Amino acid sequence: NNLAGNGTFVTELISLCSISNLKESYVYKGTDYTLEDGLTNVAVSTVILGKTFTLDANATVSYSDNRNVGTATISWTNDADGNDVLSGQFEITPKTLTISNIKAENKVYDGNTATTVSYTADVFSGDVVTFGTAATFDNKNVGTDKTVNFDYTKSGADANNYKFASATGTAKANITARELTLSNFAASNKVYDG
Repeated sequence: NNLAGNGTFVTELISLCSISNLKESYVYKGTDYTLEDGLTNVAVSTVILGKTFTLDANATVSYSDNRNVGTATISWTNDADGNDVLSGQFEITPKTLTISNIKAENKVYDGNTATTVSYTADVFSGDVVTFGTAATFDNKNVGTDKTVNFDYTKSGADANNYKFASATGTAKANITARELTLSNFAASNKVYDG
């Protein structure tokens, strides 16, 4: 497919040449995107300012911003003439996380709805992503299998490379009765009354 939209050739080349199989966007994969990831069949032969410019296996390939979410650039330089450069851009989009092992924490009644939640997600090894744990019960009262609501949140150096399929989640947990601690016992005196 020819580049279009976000994958656009530099202006002076847009009507002169094409690159096959350079898709407009790729989903984040935790490593650099290179020709081995499907940017294939890039042989180009075109005329630029009267000179024939041919890209083949001898061309020098370079990349920039080709790992994280955002606009990446790939460039080919003709070894026969280092002044001839063909470049294009493509987008790297966030990976949608698969969430599993959602668990809300049970608690003893404390008069409020706050609790915590934990879950796992398919973050690539080595990436730094931390997930939020704040959650709330639907009410403060004692009960079993009570609904817990939470917002999916993330932070960390690689957090922007991921997205959630949904903004919110639910889980189930229990609030158990609080055991009362009794103190200051006192009995009242009285006058004999039979």
